[in-house]
Amino acid sequence: MFHLSKTKVILSLLLWVLLIGFILLLPWLPLAVEKEISTTFLDETTANKAIVFFGFRGCDDTCPTTLMVLANLVRTETRSAEQQTSVTEEINNNTVKINSLSAEFLRESETSAEQSSALEQQALAMNILLKDFTLR
Repeated sequence: MFHLSKTKVILSLLLWVLLIGFILLLPWLPLAVEKEISTTFLDETTANKAIVFFGFRGCDDTCPTTLMVLANLVRTETRSAEQQTSVTEEINNNTVKINSLSAEFLRESETSAEQSSALEQQALAMNILLKDFTLR
């Protein structure tokens, strides 16, 4: 019938025990690497974000297409950042102009208040003179 040698049976049982032992111990094996990753390349630029792309030598279609998509994304983000910067600069310039106009308006208002006070004093003086004025 079916004849197996004693050695083959022992080896196959040993392999099964090893496989089951590995499967049972797998959750307790340290699979994560606890190593600090240096990000000095971010310190050299003003960017606070980076894209890390891992390509493969045999990647004929996907990698170049993905790189083009990433390049378009970076271009779009750069344009949006430039537009935001120009809008922010325009707002800052307008704020400076508004502050300047407000300061000028305040000076003119103070001058008008002083002139109004002087006119009031002159009106009071004229009123006194008119009371003393008599026709002959």
